[in-house]
Amino acid sequence: HQYTHVIAHGLSEFVEKLQKIDVKSVEFHIPRKDFENWVRSLGDVELAKRLDLIRNMHLRGEDLRTRVYEAAKHRLEELKRIHG
Repeated sequence: HQYTHVIAHGLSEFVEKLQKIDVKSVEFHIPRKDFENWVRSLGDVELAKRLDLIRNMHLRGEDLRTRVYEAAKHRLEELKRIHG
């Protein structure tokens, strides 16, 4: 995988692209745990746990995208506060 560059860069790009990708793509990847596994591979167990909770809500469409986006964006902001 080419995902393990700089964690903040990867997550920042993820947050940005979540707003633009087809919502069907989000619906496809969430049940498969793809996003959870990806952020876990970056070392972010906390965000992986939050994505797991969202996955178990069984949301669809824009509700799902919004939840995933907000979780990732909030986590990115937390990491920026922690690491400066």
